[in-house]
Amino acid sequence: MRDTKAKPDISGVTAFIRFVLFALTFFILLTLASRILIPKSNRDLLYFNAGGIFSLPKNSLDYVVIGNSNAVEGFSPLDIWNGFGYAGYTCGEPWQNTAGSYYMLKTILKTQSPKVVILDTDTLYERKSTLTSLENDLTIAVQHYYSVFRYHNYWKRLSITDFLMKDNYSWHHSDYGHMVLTKINAYNGSKYMSPTDKIQKMTPQIEYYLDKIVNLCRDSGIALILVSIPSPTYWNMAQHNAVTQYAASHDVKYLDLNLNYQDYGLDWATDTRDRGEHLNCYGARKVSLYLGKYISENYRLLSHAGDSAYEYWNRDYASYYKYISTSAPSN
Repeated sequence: MRDTKAKPDISGVTAFIRFVLFALTFFILLTLASRILIPKSNRDLLYFNAGGIFSLPKNSLDYVVIGNSNAVEGFSPLDIWNGFGYAGYTCGEPWQNTAGSYYMLKTILKTQSPKVVILDTDTLYERKSTLTSLENDLTIAVQHYYSVFRYHNYWKRLSITDFLMKDNYSWHHSDYGHMVLTKINAYNGSKYMSPTDKIQKMTPQIEYYLDKIVNLCRDSGIALILVSIPSPTYWNMAQHNAVTQYAASHDVKYLDLNLNYQDYGLDWATDTRDRGEHLNCYGARKVSLYLGKYISENYRLLSHAGDSAYEYWNRDYASYYKYISTSAPSN
């Protein structure tokens, strides 16, 4: 008798297995490509100022600063060191947003265990469309896990050593992430922190990553301080009100240094390099000493002054101080 029982259709199962194998192969290739293309020296990383942190001894930092160019140019770890004996690093990048700050902090915590994290609040207000911001966040997330998307152009300079050479992240940034700029271009505008009840809200995706930073710090036992570095060009009272509201609702410290800059001697005639958009090294020094004092009064950090393991900090400070003292400010 003829068997009329229908044979099971396994085409769907076969297609699924093929898809899984394809996806697995694809991600293995991405991982291998990322491993090959990533620079073997931290000096060759896309933002080498921030990459200098990888040369430092493991768990040697007391605090780190994350943020965009306001942080890079407006915060000087060497002045904190000289004034208070705390070791820190400015891990800022140009145009870094909260997604970038979050993934930067995750990377930092692989080798360092800071007691304090300072987040520059200018990162909370991107001057881009919502769609562009979402695209940037997705790109940053993918690049964090697969560096091939960040360094894809490096294939042009590939050599056999890229397949054989081990990572050498020993390059030392003697200013600890700070971009030391002596140029002076005064801010001559009007008073910029005029009182208002307006609140300039953060976008949902910005607040999403800010929440992740807050939670990451909390889970890691790190004190987070939100800091607004002085910038007449980019900061206003409506933004201050929004960050104040967020900080209060999330039990996070917030310091707006735009409100009391005269208290620590900031002078817009001498302390900005581009008419108030960013601080120069003279303004950064004043901001850093003020924040160092705040940290010393509110957190129990151990001073490493006199510790032979941190002697290289003294040498770097001596070089830094000689440079800013002898370099004629440029207008």
